[in-house]
Amino acid sequence: MRINKFVSVFTAIVLAAANSAVLTTVLLPKAEDTAAAAESIDHCTVRVAVVDITTGENLEGAVFELEENPTGSGVKFERWNTSDEPVKVVNGLFTWELYSINAVSLPEGYIVPENTYFSFDDDGEVKDYTIRVVPERVKRNVYFYASDWTDAVPTEDGRFFSGIRACKDQHIAVEVYDEDGRCFTHETLWGIYDMYLPDGRYRIKATPIDRNYETITEDLDIAKTAMDMYDDAVFPDKDGFIDIEIADGKMVNDIEICIRMKPEAVEYIKDGCKANISVVDLYTNKPVDGVKLRFLDDPFSSREVIAEWDTTDEPVKKIKDLSALRWYEVEVVAAPDGYFINNSTSFNFSDLGDTQNIVIKAVPNNEEPNVNVTVYDWTDLVADPSDGTYEGYKLMDPADYSLTVYDNNFNRFEVTEGDVHLPDGEYSVHVFYDGSKYHYVDNQGWKARAVRRILGKDFIVPESMTTCFEIRDGKTVGQPCLFLEKCNSKKTSCTLNLQIIDGVTGKPAEAAEYRVIRIDEEFEEQVEKTGLEEDFRGFMPAYGKMPESGAVTVDELEPFVKYIIVGSSGSKRYSGESTALVSYGKDGETKDVTIKLMPFDYKKGDVNGDSELNVADLVMLQKWLLDVPDTAVEKPGNADINEDGTVDVFDLIQLRKELIKNVL
Repeated sequence: MRINKFVSVFTAIVLAAANSAVLTTVLLPKAEDTAAAAESIDHCTVRVAVVDITTGENLEGAVFELEENPTGSGVKFERWNTSDEPVKVVNGLFTWELYSINAVSLPEGYIVPENTYFSFDDDGEVKDYTIRVVPERVKRNVYFYASDWTDAVPTEDGRFFSGIRACKDQHIAVEVYDEDGRCFTHETLWGIYDMYLPDGRYRIKATPIDRNYETITEDLDIAKTAMDMYDDAVFPDKDGFIDIEIADGKMVNDIEICIRMKPEAVEYIKDGCKANISVVDLYTNKPVDGVKLRFLDDPFSSREVIAEWDTTDEPVKKIKDLSALRWYEVEVVAAPDGYFINNSTSFNFSDLGDTQNIVIKAVPNNEEPNVNVTVYDWTDLVADPSDGTYEGYKLMDPADYSLTVYDNNFNRFEVTEGDVHLPDGEYSVHVFYDGSKYHYVDNQGWKARAVRRILGKDFIVPESMTTCFEIRDGKTVGQPCLFLEKCNSKKTSCTLNLQIIDGVTGKPAEAAEYRVIRIDEEFEEQVEKTGLEEDFRGFMPAYGKMPESGAVTVDELEPFVKYIIVGSSGSKRYSGESTALVSYGKDGETKDVTIKLMPFDYKKGDVNGDSELNVADLVMLQKWLLDVPDTAVEKPGNADINEDGTVDVFDLIQLRKELIKNVL
């Protein structure tokens, strides 16, 4: 066994990092105590059934998945087919995480009203969910008449209310509970407020999504007045629930959901949101006369014209009584000669009572266009660093995309036709395209990496559909480019045959799991030097639990990139994770990788010979590797923790992992 004592600055940094997470603990429990504690961690469990809402029977042939942190990074795992697992049980979940149950595919003729989101309140909690899918053939038999009572007031004779109007654009979340108080189904409705329910008695709770609105319940004064006025008036109870019954496929009683803007919100907005709209010269910032404009409500649907004007008469158009969380658009009907102005500017108000100053920049077009951005189609790109092949790319047809440039003040300029002259400065350009046909090229994917190897690391493939550029001395600096490819482009075909085995018996490791991570290019060299799986960022194309055979095949991996394969086990029998690095020199290659998980012998790492594994062993090994005077390892045979025949910084890192594992 060789002793490899690092004396470089790199080693000292790694040693300090390796030790820092453990030295915060003053005294560690004995190994056997911490192992027992780890086994006693009480994780949460969810049980999921998927049934036909009309029959209550298991729906076969549906594929669902569980997603962690669905509103953030969105890690998908535990995919299952309901034919194989009518009731899916997922263990090992955590109280601090948000989860969702998503439909991946359904048998033809079925729909899922919406995804189910949930979290746990207590350690060890078990939740049961029944996802009720709806056949498309069934008639939606539950109808809600939704009315807005924000402006409702009793008439002078006290016989009825005036000011009530139908809801047109409110999203209402409907929760349905059975007679036992269990959630039966839920759906968010908009515009047409209807859904399907089988025969039975239910409790329904309808809640406006808009946080500035509320459901009118029986405890509110306006509801009490209405119930005194109308004998048949029924409002939800103070908790928002109302009882309904379905018999012979029809509603026994009609339902009206009455909502209103909260009184405090009404008081706050008074005259509503306001917009002050002007058009100015990009260079002089002076008003531009002769621009004819229209102001549109709901530009993505009704496009109702609220106002029309000419900037000659109204340099600043003031519009009030607008709504928050609603889209509006300023449309240019005609522009004076000598100016380029974007055809439209859309905006909304994030809060009630807001005022927005919309300043539209008019760009003089009396100079030569100077925005030079190229968009390429890489669908058929062929690139091979081994022989320098770089062909098959082509310019995108401008009819298939549009370009918008933003300056540092977020002023927007449409430049698809390339007829705009912008002043010197820094800009970003964004490409818009049909997302059902194209997607932007992955700047960490095989195409981008192959081209960088051929043309040099300075060749820029943007991370998304946006890139930055500069205009200097009236010209675009360099050649900013954006890269797209068709969604149905040919997939890569590299293959990984992976085995995870017990390092002693050679048999499949117990409770083994795997992760295949494509390492980001900038971290490849670092990972190769340190071997630390913490030292990378990357995309995870495959992960999961190993089958009982201990072998799995991963397809559609990429050439010219580097993967780190991480093998681990849920069993405390094994000493942490083991890794392997894999890369492919050309498309279509197959690699066989075997990862060994070593059963953890608690004598390994006991370098001070006290028959315990604790922080004292970590400190002694660190001092020994740094050649601190008067430091002697009592059990040098126990120091080669990763059993590679050399005692070095990687053994220290492995020891650190074991200590953390036994504490958690």
